[in-house]
Amino acid sequence: GTSHPAARMAAVMIGPAISSALEHKKFVRSSTKRELMEFVMALNASCKGRRRSAVRGGPCSRGVAAMVGEIAACVKSFPARGGRRFGDAAFRDLHAWLEANARRLASRVSSHPEVAQYLSASFGDPQRLDYGTGHETAFLIFLFCLVRLGDAAQAEVSDGSLALVA
Repeated sequence: GTSHPAARMAAVMIGPAISSALEHKKFVRSSTKRELMEFVMALNASCKGRRRSAVRGGPCSRGVAAMVGEIAACVKSFPARGGRRFGDAAFRDLHAWLEANARRLASRVSSHPEVAQYLSASFGDPQRLDYGTGHETAFLIFLFCLVRLGDAAQAEVSDGSLALVA
């Protein structure tokens, strides 16, 4: 028989795998891309017409909300310095804090430390001082990993709690 998807996924090293045009082509045609898109569509459908205050949430979604709250509170510790046309150097300090704390933060919601890299990637690139669509995708992949690895229950996807807390 086939093993649980989380067990199969845990046996594979998690990490960026697209660094060339050929790898991108393979991803576009892969079952992983299809599953990720199905996950995004399920998140979308789960929160249509729902208010965040109406969703109780499960343990993982409440943990994600607390984790995001801690990060949001920390942002205040790194005020913008200004003086640059694009980005702000204070962002590098914030990102360094995120890198230093990513495993601890991710451990609130996952028993798999390797997902921390997606959490860190969700907050931009410290070299380029930017934040863009690739970073939002990294956060979606972080959430996707939580579900696929069994840290978040499928019910937290279908009841809207995972989408609405994030």
